Amino acid sequence: MTVWYLSRSICIKSGSFNMMERPDILIKVLMSMLLSTRGQLGYDPLITLTADQSYVYELPPDGENRREALFCQTKELISEYHCLSNTGRSTRIWRVQQVSSPTDLTSIPGMEDRVLKHVSVDANKRNEGDVQESLFRDIEAFGRQPDWREDDILKEMPADDLEILEKALKGDNFKRLFCCIVVKYARGELELSPLPLPLSANEVASELEVSPKTRCFFVYEGVYMPLEDIPTLGEAMDIIRQSLRLMWCAGWVHRDVSIGNILASRPSTGTPWEVKLADLEHARKFPDPNILSDDCPIGTPHFMAVEVQKGCHFFPGIEERPKERKTWFPKRPVIQNYQHDLESIWWTILWLITARTRVPVSRVFADRYFRDRDSPAYQIFRSHFLSGDMPELAIGRGFPTSLPPKLYQDPSFLTNLDDLKTNLHAEYASRNRVGKQDDRRSYAWIVGKGASDFFRDIEGSREDWSDIELEVSRDSHPQGSQTVEESSSSSYGSSAAEATN
Repeated sequence: MTVWYLSRSICIKSGSFNMMERPDILIKVLMSMLLSTRGQLGYDPLITLTADQSYVYELPPDGENRREALFCQTKELISEYHCLSNTGRSTRIWRVQQVSSPTDLTSIPGMEDRVLKHVSVDANKRNEGDVQESLFRDIEAFGRQPDWREDDILKEMPADDLEILEKALKGDNFKRLFCCIVVKYARGELELSPLPLPLSANEVASELEVSPKTRCFFVYEGVYMPLEDIPTLGEAMDIIRQSLRLMWCAGWVHRDVSIGNILASRPSTGTPWEVKLADLEHARKFPDPNILSDDCPIGTPHFMAVEVQKGCHFFPGIEERPKERKTWFPKRPVIQNYQHDLESIWWTILWLITARTRVPVSRVFADRYFRDRDSPAYQIFRSHFLSGDMPELAIGRGFPTSLPPKLYQDPSFLTNLDDLKTNLHAEYASRNRVGKQDDRRSYAWIVGKGASDFFRDIEGSREDWSDIELEVSRDSHPQGSQTVEESSSSSYGSSAAEATN
């Protein structure tokens, strides 16, 4: 007989025993289950299931900013990322209201609905709350510098864009551009000491070892609309152009730019949208001397930069015979940088006009370049497309032809988007050929004038594309970031124990 214990956090299998010869072991197992506390059985004491099948999350006092527990009742599941392991924890994101207690579900007067994220992360890594605090400190420090306009990353930034940055850097204005965490709670998961095993079993166990987790509850200041739910292309582009530059100024890269992480809010219909950049758990400073390479690519395959996805750099073409070759490029590991974030924005825009328009035929093109499953063939398709080895964007094979006719003329939204693609590849090749991937100055043109020129150029034809209607379709939604962190994490769930003969 073998006894198994399975929960969302841990999976334990006992050694085999004969229950006829050792009934004492079977009795001990059964008595342990009968006499265990709810916590020992896997139930979380901080999460209560109510009569109406909603949950109440308890965030204990932190002893500093909050001296009383905070209780949040779930109202709606906004999103859930399923893990690939039955012992992992997924990420659940809830719309919640603050209530008095698990037994008194009276909502707190004057409190608007908020968002609660329930996630488990590797214990040896910083959680999103810590990352956000570090990022905000660096942005504040950058804004306090009297000569911040002279920073290497801004040397090619147009003057009008610098004025926008100056306003954002005054006081706490920059926080309006982020989805801020207002309450957080983190605690370690249950740690177990393994029993002595034979050498062969230990060798197997070491291969399957899972790092300890930290379970986190984050409460965000408000409920915002994701980019995938914005109704028109014009509104979506207004939101996209506001994102990321503050992070780049502070020397940070997001590393997971996607339609689900670019949120928006506005006071009322008709007023301008304001971006709310979310999901900073994978963000980090660049360059980071402690990171030698990105062993596991971070991001959603739909929008991931090609270099990151393939794990190799773009280089300029070589017109030399193999035996006469004298040109050799420095080989360096691929580490996600500012331009990779910008490329993710480019893929996001392409996805909007091919996978989200109300023109069904556009899905033929989208199905080729935006797939839920990653594969070498898929990577090659995207690589050839970005590098220009395939026909230009506006007239490429399979590209939708039923968009407004003016979008296919020159200049137009599509030709401007194609120009940005060309600039992205050219900048990759010129930087990589001399091994300057860690030099912040080498990104100044593409994230400054290069990006600004694109958004300025498309404004010249805004009346041709801004009213294109976008739709929300379950089939067009990417399935979230495919990362090691999320494939090994899951959310609230019950535990189970079973015995097998």
